[in-house]
Amino acid sequence: MNAILTTDTIVSKQSYFEFRKEWKLAYATQILEIRKARDEFKQSQREFNSNSSSQNYTKMLNLQRAYRVARNEATDLLYLRARSKVVAQQSYEAEHLVAA
Repeated sequence: MNAILTTDTIVSKQSYFEFRKEWKLAYATQILEIRKARDEFKQSQREFNSNSSSQNYTKMLNLQRAYRVARNEATDLLYLRARSKVVAQQSYEAEHLVAA
């Protein structure tokens, strides 16, 4: 992930909206990275199938690993979004319980 997102800063509705804006940008960037990694991996598979050398095999494995890492980072972002919803709800409830 390019930027480190954290749910610690969510204390109000406005901070939640700011977090979501940053999250959407990070997720969109990650999706583009996944597509790029997948396309590079597929191309390296084609190269390996046409010319089975150890160099092509190593390149293919490295690109496959990069693709998996990119996918895992996107999954982490999805978990972070879910966590942010919980934190925002807790913040909202704490604010309204204190006011009551």
